[in-house]
Amino acid sequence: MQIIKNKNIEDQAIIILLPQNGPKNQPQVEWTDIDSFWQWEIAQYRLAEVNIQNLQLKGRFFRACTEKQTFAVLQWYAWDNVGDPSLLQWFIVDKKAQWQRQRAAWVAVSILLPMEPRGQVEQYWDEMRTLEQQVQTALLPKLSVANESLTGIKMKHCLPWHIRLN
Repeated sequence: MQIIKNKNIEDQAIIILLPQNGPKNQPQVEWTDIDSFWQWEIAQYRLAEVNIQNLQLKGRFFRACTEKQTFAVLQWYAWDNVGDPSLLQWFIVDKKAQWQRQRAAWVAVSILLPMEPRGQVEQYWDEMRTLEQQVQTALLPKLSVANESLTGIKMKHCLPWHIRLN
C-alpha cells in the first residue's frame, strides 16, 4: 500500500498494488480479496474508460463505504499500454505473448480517494482519472521488466512495485 499526496487533490490517495507473483499466476481474485478485506459496501458502480495517447484504460469505478470511511475507488489490471478490470482481456494478451514464447505480466491496481460519507462518487472522477493515468504511466517500465522476467525459468518475486508520481 502506498499513500500519495497530489498537489491537485485535497486528500491523500491510497494506492494498492498487487503484482503477479509467478509466471503461472493469473489475475482472478484480487478484487474479491480487496473488497472483503476492507469490508466495503459498494454503490454507484460503473465501468470507467480513459484514452490518452497510447494508453487505453478501463477500470471499475465506485463508491466504497466502511463503518468509518467512504472512498471513491478505481480498480484495474495494468499491463503494457493497457489497463482493464477484466481478466479476459489479459488472457487474450497473454495467449498472444505465449505464441512468441513470452508472457504478459500484470499488476492489480486499486486507487482509494477519501470522500464525504455517502457522497456522489462522480464528483471525484476528474481526480481519479488523473491518478489513473499517472499510476499506469509509472507502472509501464516496471511491467516491461516483469515481462522479461516471466520469460525466464523463475520470476523475480521482489520487483520494486513502489511507484513515484509527478
